[in-house]
Amino acid sequence: MATPDEVTVWIGLDVGKEEHFADVLDDNGDPLFARSVSNDEADLDDLLARAGQHGAAGLVIDQPGSIARLAIVVAARAGVPVAYVPGLVMRRAADLYPGEAKTDRRDAFVIADTARLRRRQVHWLDTGSDDLLEQLRVLNGYDVDLAADQTRLANRLRDALTSVSPALERVVGSRLAHAGVRDLLARLPTPTALRGAGRARITRAVKTRSPRLAAKLADAVIAALDAQAVTTPAEAAFGRVIAELAASSTVSIVAGTPSRRRSRRSSSPTLSAGSWSACRGSAPEPGPGSSLRSATAPASPTAPSWPATPGSHPSHASPAAP
Repeated sequence: MATPDEVTVWIGLDVGKEEHFADVLDDNGDPLFARSVSNDEADLDDLLARAGQHGAAGLVIDQPGSIARLAIVVAARAGVPVAYVPGLVMRRAADLYPGEAKTDRRDAFVIADTARLRRRQVHWLDTGSDDLLEQLRVLNGYDVDLAADQTRLANRLRDALTSVSPALERVVGSRLAHAGVRDLLARLPTPTALRGAGRARITRAVKTRSPRLAAKLADAVIAALDAQAVTTPAEAAFGRVIAELAASSTVSIVAGTPSRRRSRRSSSPTLSAGSWSACRGSAPEPGPGSSLRSATAPASPTAPSWPATPGSHPSHASPAAP
């Protein structure tokens, strides 16, 4: 694989979900060719092969996420180094070029030319990274999404509870991790419903899945109901929202959801199998989620991935006309 200093042909790829646009420049900035590229292996191979006929090619992309993943893998197989120009850098660089229209062809040209002029400031990706680490990144991303969903639903539920009874929210809001509390809210979601049910039914609703909490919670709920005699507007509508959120089984609001437990169980053997497991063994275990995030955390995007030279910082570089 060519090193960044050896690249003489720059493939600027404005990536898209179904189709990319490529603008290819030589090392002097002169255009070689430009074309649309389907997001499939054969078309990407053809693009890299054609560019390689003019010299040592380097692929430059504006985002390394899922839609560019196939292009990165194909480039790695072909021995073509891959550089990443962040979107903010690309947009600022675009202001230095003539024209205001935002087209795929113009974006691809700006991507390629920015990398050509600042080859030591763009981020060169490690396309030969450990497959285990890639697996962990996927699992970690899924776990983070689940955690965000749980937080969003819990906050929405607590907000709805506060709208009908702040005192009731103070009693049950911090106990949503208990299955019995969620069962209670799914069956009796409003102060009116709870008053009509009475202490005995409240206790039974909680006791099925949270037996040790049932009596204490029933007392606290009754006290909260006594603290507020007024009924807030739209209580019935809020009740439907509270019941549906509490009964949700697709995305649970509890911290230890089945989905998150499965995600963490899947990640644990992979994390232990990695080459970093010996290092982790000498440190206190912070928990599966924390260890997974620390193992998969990317390097700081502000750190240059190629040795800087005096005066080469982007703030010191004078813009060049295309």
